[in-house]
Amino acid sequence: MKPHPLTVLSAVVFVMFLVASSLAASPPRSSAPELVNRASPLPERSETVEINGSTTDATSFFGVAAAMDGDTVVIGAPEEGPVFQMGAVYLFERDLGGPNNWGEVIRLTAFDGEEEDEFGFSVALSGDTLVVGTNKEGGGAPPGAAYVYGRDVGGMGSWGLVKRLEAPLPAQDDDLFGSAVSIDGDVIVVGSFERNTAGVDNGSVFVFERNEGGADNWGQVAELQPDDGASNDQFGFAVSISGDTIAVSAPEHDPVGNNDGSVYIFERNQDGPDMWGQLIRLNALDPASDILFGYAVSLEADTLVVGHPLEDTMALRDGAVYVFERELGGPNAWGLLAILTAPDGTTGDHLGLRVHIADDILLAASVSDFVYGEDSGSAYLFQRNDAGTWTGVAKLFPSSGAASDFFGSSLTADGQTVIIGAAQAEGNDPDSGEAYVFELDIAFTDGFESGDFAAWQMVFPAP
Repeated sequence: MKPHPLTVLSAVVFVMFLVASSLAASPPRSSAPELVNRASPLPERSETVEINGSTTDATSFFGVAAAMDGDTVVIGAPEEGPVFQMGAVYLFERDLGGPNNWGEVIRLTAFDGEEEDEFGFSVALSGDTLVVGTNKEGGGAPPGAAYVYGRDVGGMGSWGLVKRLEAPLPAQDDDLFGSAVSIDGDVIVVGSFERNTAGVDNGSVFVFERNEGGADNWGQVAELQPDDGASNDQFGFAVSISGDTIAVSAPEHDPVGNNDGSVYIFERNQDGPDMWGQLIRLNALDPASDILFGYAVSLEADTLVVGHPLEDTMALRDGAVYVFERELGGPNAWGLLAILTAPDGTTGDHLGLRVHIADDILLAASVSDFVYGEDSGSAYLFQRNDAGTWTGVAKLFPSSGAASDFFGSSLTADGQTVIIGAAQAEGNDPDSGEAYVFELDIAFTDGFESGDFAAWQMVFPAP
């Protein structure tokens, strides 16, 4: 196992690196955009329901990954047994077992599961199709996989295996194929951020389409590479697809300094009919060494959200979230619309370790926030208004918690429902993990009108 934080098997463990980094961080950079009214009080909200897997145990890490579509949510528990770190995922349905209850539908494991597969490290859901990724490193071939499941495949109410996706040869044990997955309709994107293509650990991303190679088959149609890829870029560490656009992060890419980080936009038909080609590369406003821009990405329609958890805004490593808009600045451009921060952020909070956008709702995790103790975590909820401006709505955290819960390990939302994972919260067992449901139409009886919105937004350019 490599000691670098981007290659550890658990996403939660990376937070330990972030905390250590903040101790040696440089002062906030003077060129950061101006912050508006940071000191205003925060409206705070707690969950309406908690979710647990039926058989989670100590250190299952239930809640490391989550995805939601309509009334269905999937939650990964990548270190769950019975075989050491083999992993599992759980599917839940709204109102199953009673009104407003989230009842467990099924628990899935890989048919070929092995020790340290970490099945459920990444998940993605679109309609009746579920994608589950592994984070396998070592232990022999094959070097990771992504599993595609279909609703009602094998019987009503079942989720049956449709296809096991693998990277093409040549492949190595530490490619980490499946560590990041995303799906939109008939297209699946899989990251393999340690694949050796243009150099050692430069990374690759693979695109699969439904019915490619036969009816109901998922066949590979593209392997994506950046036009300036180099060794140790970790291209494919985070991926997100929406329509004909794919966002891919390379948090160790070196556009200016060492490990500045970059995010790449690819478009269908960019290099010819049905070809996926690179459109643009995005970077932090003020690139610097070891800032890992692009640790998390979330794309929907014309809006891209990028997590920047090592950004220095008003405190060391308090973190930030970048919001880009398509054609802001001209055709084919992705312009920086806003940089969002936590109004109560402090040193080492790492806002942006996880991000998620759903319609006009934006979520950003601050997993190291000291709510109930060190690394108990919180998340921030932003809303887009009719003018296209993102404004803060609330700070979310559990009604009870403890140090090292890592609330914000995963984020997902659909409509008025937000679900947030806490991978080391005390669920069925200590550190087994839990997920929390926030129903916004219940929590915000005033219709989202709460708090001083100006406190939540760092705007660019400064007013």
